Amino acid sequence: MSGESIQFSGAVSEQGLFRQLFDLSPNPTWLIEGTQFVECNIAAYQALGYANREALLHVHPSRLSPPKQPDGADSFTKAERMFELTRKLGRHAFEWNHIKADGSLLIAEVTLTCIEFDGRSVIFCVWHDITAQRETEKALRESEQLYRDVVDNGQALIWLSGLDMGCHHFNQPWLRFTGRSIEQEFGNGWTEGVHPEDFERCLATYVSAFERREKFSMTYRLRRHDGVYRWIMDDGAPRFDSQGNFVGYVGHCLDISEQKEVEEQVRTMAFFDPLTKLLNRRLLIDRLKQTMAVTKRSACYGALMFIDLDHFKPLNDQYGHEAGDTLLVEAARRLTACVREVDAVARYGGDEFVVVLNSLHESKVESISQAAIIAEKIRTKLSELYTLSVCRTEPSADRIVHSVTASIGVVVFLGTEVPLDELIKRADGAMYRAKEAGRNFIRFHDAVN
Repeated sequence: MSGESIQFSGAVSEQGLFRQLFDLSPNPTWLIEGTQFVECNIAAYQALGYANREALLHVHPSRLSPPKQPDGADSFTKAERMFELTRKLGRHAFEWNHIKADGSLLIAEVTLTCIEFDGRSVIFCVWHDITAQRETEKALRESEQLYRDVVDNGQALIWLSGLDMGCHHFNQPWLRFTGRSIEQEFGNGWTEGVHPEDFERCLATYVSAFERREKFSMTYRLRRHDGVYRWIMDDGAPRFDSQGNFVGYVGHCLDISEQKEVEEQVRTMAFFDPLTKLLNRRLLIDRLKQTMAVTKRSACYGALMFIDLDHFKPLNDQYGHEAGDTLLVEAARRLTACVREVDAVARYGGDEFVVVLNSLHESKVESISQAAIIAEKIRTKLSELYTLSVCRTEPSADRIVHSVTASIGVVVFLGTEVPLDELIKRADGAMYRAKEAGRNFIRFHDAVN
């Protein structure tokens, strides 16, 4: 086994073409001589999170792998076996777990091919990252297993329908859920429990699938025995007798209200500030993009305000972060009360907030005037005294009265004439000029947009 890297040299011919294809391939590609990497392309070391190819050359592939592969085999021993199979068969494909430079797992579909290059026998290795695919498959398997477990434990609400589309049977979990008798649910009686907002969509899905003899899956709210509407996932499938004749449908329903709640919690965590419940920076950018698009269509200006609380840090230093958090929550409440429902309020970070005003006026001058009125309302409201509960060294909690002011920077805009990043920069810059003026001021961006 040679310890030298393979050198691509010679005229721009077969070898030169190979070099180009090798380097430019979007798939991570290596050459293996003996049992070590002796050459790799850019995609290879980048995929594994390394800065250069030198970090990957002249090492055994198992050094870039976890100690064990998913089947329990030792990575070094299994790699040697893969090389042997490749040399025996000429080509071999398999799945392999790698460890990236940052320690994260990467799953690859690897193909090894024996080739002759420059008079030397080497293994041409190329792989495709299938990590996301495997994670998706795992998530689907877990979801399917959860569904099977629920059904096996008798949690599914099951119904049967006939050729007339009416339902003629409901299992006990369904009847216990609705608190109604089978006579009450019979035919179309069960639809009385469907939420009015979901009824038409629910009926249309069922009828459309029934006419086509197709499976369907739909979600709707169904009234429980206590009068509370719960989210139901209803999976229906056509039924056939032993002769293959269509005889109706069977439906398996699960209560997915908790899942819906989790999805809502995840959405809240992803798009809202956990302390103030305002929009976070991520959702703010989305709302600002929407507002820019709206102003372009309506020809009415919008405005962006950057608001920073003055001298906020001393409160945290003196009374602790709990007092500071309480003030931020109250400031968020006051901000929200100062704007309209069509406007957006976000916590940008720390003690900094952002307000997006929508649909002001077709006149820029009038829009600036409107924004100034709202900004002054905000400045005044935020400057009012805050009564805060703080925990001192004593066991009991004390209440203090604290005062902060706000420096506000404002920029008005119309459509996308000014890029979003520049718009944010202008509002931020105006806010800093308000601070430089002595704090507790409002400053507009001076440029004419």
